[in-house]
This record gives sequence, C-alpha cells and structure tokens, in this order.
Amino acid sequence: KAAALLSWQELESYQALEQVSSSAQLMPSNDLVSTIGPILEQAVVSVITAQRDPRSAAQTVIDQINQP
Repeated sequence: KAAALLSWQELESYQALEQVSSSAQLMPSNDLVSTIGPILEQAVVSVITAQRDPRSAAQTVIDQINQP
C-alpha cells in the first residue's frame, strides 16, 4: 500500500492518504461478518435499550461464538 502512494502527485492528498492508509485495516471475511455481526448487533441493542448490562451482553456474545 505504501508503494501505491509513491506515484501520488498532489502533496495535500498524499499526506491525507498516507495518514489514513497507516491505520487502515482489512475487512474480515463475509462469512465471519455474517456469523458474528448479528450476534454483536443483538448484544449492542440489548445494552442500548437497557435490557442487559455490557458485561453480561459481552459474555453472551462470547458464549454464542464459542458454541460448536
């Protein structure tokens, strides 16, 4: 990714892109997102709506992810 920036001519854009690219992360696979996404969403909603505390919601996520 750093090599791609070397051909950039516009200094202001280069600096912004360099800063963003240094912290960029690859997205997880679609399988992982489709498996874990709904579990995390449910946990977040339960915390936001005060149905569960963050610790118990996180534990539920861990338990669900670790199920075979």
